[in-house]
Amino acid sequence: MSTSLTLTQIAIEHLNQTRKWTHFLSIVGFVMCVFIAIMALFIGSITALIPDFDNAAFGAIGTGMVTVIYLVLALICFFLYLYLYRFSKRLKTAINTNNSEALADGFKNLKAHYRLSGILTIVVIGFYVIALLAGVIGAIAMG
Repeated sequence: MSTSLTLTQIAIEHLNQTRKWTHFLSIVGFVMCVFIAIMALFIGSITALIPDFDNAAFGAIGTGMVTVIYLVLALICFFLYLYLYRFSKRLKTAINTNNSEALADGFKNLKAHYRLSGILTIVVIGFYVIALLAGVIGAIAMG
């Protein structure tokens, strides 16, 4: 399927502004991923330094599992921001060199970013539904 799409100068300017913001957001996102990973690695040590902190606050999963969960979250966030970063870099190349292939590759990364965001949204909504159902069942069982 071969189609021709021409971008106006205004559209290119909008894309360039979008590229700048996605680049900024991806860099901030990478920094946040590093902070999440550091927190994950030191959560056990941090909780040990807090006076009167009861490790039972983490429930049955313990600090080791909290570390694993946060490392997985950091990894997921890393990929989200990697796709966004790649989009901004490919878009910059496309705009500067008038390269349609770089533009297509940039949009492929933007699609991957939004696909992963959508999947994560569905997963979170699923957890909310399960928690709501568990709460309702628990309330009925108690009542």
